[in-house]
Amino acid sequence: MSKGIVSSVMASFLFAVMYFYTSLLSPLDGEEIFGWRVLLTMPCVTLFMLISRDWSLVIGLLARIRQKPMLLLGLCATSALMGVQLWLFLWAPLHGRSLEVSLGYFLLPLSMVLTGRMVYGERLSRLQKLAVLCAMAGVAHALYQHGSFAWETLLVAGGYPVYFVLRRKLRTDHLGGLWTDMCLLLPAALYFI
Repeated sequence: MSKGIVSSVMASFLFAVMYFYTSLLSPLDGEEIFGWRVLLTMPCVTLFMLISRDWSLVIGLLARIRQKPMLLLGLCATSALMGVQLWLFLWAPLHGRSLEVSLGYFLLPLSMVLTGRMVYGERLSRLQKLAVLCAMAGVAHALYQHGSFAWETLLVAGGYPVYFVLRRKLRTDHLGGLWTDMCLLLPAALYFI
């Protein structure tokens, strides 16, 4: 359990560092940084999948696409949803919209809980309900302080649940699906670079 906690804290720390790091990459704009992020992430994800022996997930997904070419339309949709989120994450700090995106990330766990309940019929334990109530109070306070919902907030809080539900429906909610989403983003990434 402590390994999981340390991993979660490290992931959150690296997430914050990456967000701040974007503002140091001037004169690049959000689109160029997005392009470089996708381009540089692809070999890292590929190498990780080869080392962890998860490459068979990509092979299996490509075989499914050959059997059902319409699956490619769904993959294009998940790739576009992920691309918009990656772009927004890099665009916001450069355009003074960090708070609006951060509010979306604060709302995201609540929208994921709501999605789990509405889409999959999941139930919460008493302790989980208490955690959700505490999170709701914190997010409500942050929204009250800010005074409004921005489109960036709604895009983060609403976009990710749609992305994850669609990936689960397509049965691509694994590393092979992430790799495919990133691969489909390469043309846009190269265009922006």
